[in-house]
Amino acid sequence: ASRWIIGLTVAGGLSGLALTVTRPDSLRLTGDQWLVTVVMGLLSLFVWCRPLIVFRGDHSQAVQFDEGFLVVLLLLTRPAATLVAFALAVLVAQMVRRRPAVKSVFNLGMVLLSVSLAVAISRSVAVPGSRLGLAAVIGAAAGAVTYFLVSTVMVSSLLVSMGATWRECLSDDFLPQTASSGAGALVGILLALDIGVDRWSIVLAVPLYQVIAGLGLY
Repeated sequence: ASRWIIGLTVAGGLSGLALTVTRPDSLRLTGDQWLVTVVMGLLSLFVWCRPLIVFRGDHSQAVQFDEGFLVVLLLLTRPAATLVAFALAVLVAQMVRRRPAVKSVFNLGMVLLSVSLAVAISRSVAVPGSRLGLAAVIGAAAGAVTYFLVSTVMVSSLLVSMGATWRECLSDDFLPQTASSGAGALVGILLALDIGVDRWSIVLAVPLYQVIAGLGLY
């Protein structure tokens, strides 16, 4: 069962990537869009290489800041750039950390599938323009929720296929994960709104994320 889950996850993720990047002018970005894509991609790579480790009792969990990076990319750059930024960050991080091949492939497929669906949901609500409005922000928030739910279900499904129970996967960590993901998405939205006014506000990304980690919100 686990092989089927990994295979379907990877197939779905690669299909989403292919459908997005093969659209005409999918990666024709403005200078500001390139700036956002590169900075968010590098920050995502750093966090995937050195995730925040949260300890709960006898268990530990690696926490990324995916929802925060995602909403910035959803609001300020194109769908293909969002997918490519996440794909490269996860792929390079798996190689740097020398993760097992099967786990690396699953992580890549899970992120690509989650981001693909997040982009689709976000864009179905509103396509961000040069000035970010309420509809675009709601769309990005919906995309972040989609990412969180899809990635949670994918990881939990794999664990269940390996012998765990759904209760074990969701009961202890679901609420803390929801709170931390929500905090990340909120910071990402606020940062995106600032960058929309002045692109150099992007330099606030690093200290903002460090403050969140230091407060234990993420």
